[in-house]
Amino acid sequence: MFSQQNNPRVFAVHPGCDFANVFVDGLLARMKNAKPEAMARVEIYLTTNSLRQAVIARFIEHKNSFLPKLYLLTDLKRDARFPAIPLPASTLRIRLELIQMIKKLLENDQRFDSHLAQYELARTLESLLQELNEENVGPEDLQELDQTNLSSHWKESLKFLEIPTGYFKTSTKPSEEARLRLVIEMLVASWEVNPPDHPIIVAGSTGSVGATQYFMQKVAILPQGALVLPCLDFDLPARVWEKMGSKSPQVDHPQYRLYELATKLGIFPTDIPHWTGNIMRDRPRNSLVSLALRPAPVTNQWQSEGPKLANLKEATEGLTLVEAPTPRIEAVTIALQLKKALEDNKTAALVTPDRSLIRRVKASLGKWKINPENSRNDNLLHTSLGNFLQSIANLMGREANPEEFVALLKHSHTNSGSGQERHSEFASDLEFYIRSKGPEYDPMKQTGSWLNIYPGQDETKWLNWFKSNLDKLKQSTKGTLEEFVSLHKSIATSLANGPDGQSALLFDNEDQITDKVNTLFNRIWRASSIPGKIPSLEYAELFYGLAGEMQISSTSEVTPNLYFWNTEDARMQSPDLLIAGGMNEGSWPIFLGQDPWLNRNLRSQLGLNLPETKIGLMGHDFQQIVSGREVILSRSILGDGDPTTPSRWLSRLTNLLNGLDPDGISALESMRARGNQWLQLAEKSEKPESQQSFYPRPEPSPPLVSRPKKISVTAVRTLITDPYAIYAKDILKFKPVYRLKVEPSYLLRGIKLHTIMEQFMAVFNEDPDEVEIERLKEIAQKALSNTGTLPVVEEVWLSTFTHNAKELLQIEQAIRQKTEPELLEQKGEYHFDDLDFTLTAKCDRIDLEHESTNIWHLFDYKSGAIPTASQIDKWEKQIPLQAIMAEKGAFTKGVSGTVSRAAYIGIGRKPEIKEVGNRNLAGIDSFIDDWNKFQELVKFYENSTTGYISRRYGGAGT
Repeated sequence: MFSQQNNPRVFAVHPGCDFANVFVDGLLARMKNAKPEAMARVEIYLTTNSLRQAVIARFIEHKNSFLPKLYLLTDLKRDARFPAIPLPASTLRIRLELIQMIKKLLENDQRFDSHLAQYELARTLESLLQELNEENVGPEDLQELDQTNLSSHWKESLKFLEIPTGYFKTSTKPSEEARLRLVIEMLVASWEVNPPDHPIIVAGSTGSVGATQYFMQKVAILPQGALVLPCLDFDLPARVWEKMGSKSPQVDHPQYRLYELATKLGIFPTDIPHWTGNIMRDRPRNSLVSLALRPAPVTNQWQSEGPKLANLKEATEGLTLVEAPTPRIEAVTIALQLKKALEDNKTAALVTPDRSLIRRVKASLGKWKINPENSRNDNLLHTSLGNFLQSIANLMGREANPEEFVALLKHSHTNSGSGQERHSEFASDLEFYIRSKGPEYDPMKQTGSWLNIYPGQDETKWLNWFKSNLDKLKQSTKGTLEEFVSLHKSIATSLANGPDGQSALLFDNEDQITDKVNTLFNRIWRASSIPGKIPSLEYAELFYGLAGEMQISSTSEVTPNLYFWNTEDARMQSPDLLIAGGMNEGSWPIFLGQDPWLNRNLRSQLGLNLPETKIGLMGHDFQQIVSGREVILSRSILGDGDPTTPSRWLSRLTNLLNGLDPDGISALESMRARGNQWLQLAEKSEKPESQQSFYPRPEPSPPLVSRPKKISVTAVRTLITDPYAIYAKDILKFKPVYRLKVEPSYLLRGIKLHTIMEQFMAVFNEDPDEVEIERLKEIAQKALSNTGTLPVVEEVWLSTFTHNAKELLQIEQAIRQKTEPELLEQKGEYHFDDLDFTLTAKCDRIDLEHESTNIWHLFDYKSGAIPTASQIDKWEKQIPLQAIMAEKGAFTKGVSGTVSRAAYIGIGRKPEIKEVGNRNLAGIDSFIDDWNKFQELVKFYENSTTGYISRRYGGAGT
């Protein structure tokens, strides 16, 4: 196929082309004079399975009778031609052994806050070991690193890394990456002894992985070996290529990887010929993009070379720029573009690393029943069965909270046999009962009382079946992997079969998901030979991680010619329309995490990729995409309510055009104009076909006989702000339905803090401050334990209160200089004879002035925010009404007196005292208006035409 040459044989194709088509066309052109069967001897190594399928499809289009031998580079990991190299060790076994190593590290290392760090550390360590094997880095390389000025953290990391690096690089138990390197080395050695006489080609790889790059270097010098590189910038001048490898390498440039490969092969990038000979130097788009992406130190060339760019109109004619106001509008716009491509019988792909954007676009396309093929498969956790199994694993070794209890109870796989209908009825009744009583940390407390209401044998048997399974899970705090797998499967089977034990065939169905689940359990089972028991939490985390890696291909029917791709998928394929979505920083490129094991200096010394290198690879993908025939560049200006930053590569392109006056500015305006047309269509599609007027707020007017004749002072606020709530509670007798999720209850917290202050008042003895503070803290410790809410919430409440104990004592001491507590948590009521209406109250505290018998100070404790003056004026009438009630003897069995002072005492986050009104012995005029207005309010609702309107004040009254 190839003529003899002394230099490495390297070819490339231009940006924006369909790599598979160009590659096959060039191969057939070279083989046109050979016998048909000669093609069968050609050996080709490709990068992805999608590229392999595209190459096969192109051969079929040409009706070629013979296909070459098509391999993936990753196939070499399990190449069987070298039986002396052991097959790679189980990745799960490697991970488990890494976890054991990290656990020992954490026992003696306080750098990590929690033992839960072991899972994330194991993942990052596994990734690092893969990279070290790919780059042929061993323990000896770690020992030779320059550790001058290295902090103790990195020194400890290096010392630890010597253990797993040497362990997993051994020939007796190689990882997949280590075996790949060993296979390549033996394959190359066999070539040196007996060079192959048939063509061997590596196509589509940039050599970004060390082992792959080494393989490519050896293939390039074979007698009939060749490399075909993707997306080589033929427009980049030699002087720019030269500066790319200066003392400060431009590793983040899209073309850097190709430059590095060419340099190691001893050739200059400008000397690399085009695979088909058609370089397309006259294509304006390639020239524009090449100049836009020049390395940062030489962007001054924009000024000198920018004006020389020809046909900017033609260069941007196939480019559309969409700048959507929100992520939703962006998704709708992209959905419309894909729909139009389908109607025009075009192939189209949305390319984005942003999974949330794909979900939004998919949802928008759903209204037209359009379902593009998604190269990103869902994982097992996103399936019903995977979710069911993970829910069970999460409950091992602990009590279920109400949310988890009900979620598992009502899961579609629970009791999924013939008794499902009866199960659904019981489950719904029990859920409503739990919601009506309020969430508790232990939902089992409520299930027992539910049986008192439904004491039938069926209900008892059903509930005991479910609770027994949860009890078994709760008791499994530690075990071997084998024990956990056995328990996991048995509980899942029992829950699926139901109380009658009718088989639901949970693990016996012949479908893809069940097969994946059985494979997962078998993987864990085979790895269970690792000695020792582990906590249940570790098993749940392990199952979660492994299930998340199990890919499930879509079983729903897909719409032909439409695709959702990651950036890697777009490297080798070129549909009629490419949509680069989510073109913002954070997606293009994605944010890269910090390596916890090696810093930048150490990675550089070892020859490992720096984060900028990965950015450069994604920039290479961008250059391939933006150079396509028809491309839409899309981004949202806002993301989750905050402004976004355009992708650095998009900014370079728009900035370059914006500086090329007038043609560049005109071209950019045309790109935006095309995008704005789509945005207008998207916004129009979001508007309802007909404008509907809002329904009026409900305002029922029940008969007078059913209206309440009693109200508490705290409910007066609700009557003012949200009368409908009074109607629902006191007239319809509705009860609240609580959320299942256990959340910090401000009501419960307020009750407990009031109890603390009441108990403290009873034992306050004017002892030294240290004694009184300690006494207050002891009361708080008891009151804020076993409250029914989450223990962690109790700890936060206690911590806040004890922190404020000193200030609360100071407030109390200031109050007692003039008064002594007379009444605490005193209930009272006042009946309006002329209205036949009763006002009730529970007063937190009434103090009596020293040397007085009927002059009182009234206090109200507030665990939350103290009402503002405006709120008191509008609807917070608790203190004004209580003050008048007190003076009329409502709390003192008819003994009247004078309230000379009324105030709020803040006992929550900010201890303080806030006066309400200006009370003195001269009278009570400051509260009389509120007392009279309350009576007018009662009279207002004595009118049968007066309705209880919902939300009189917007948002108030809850």
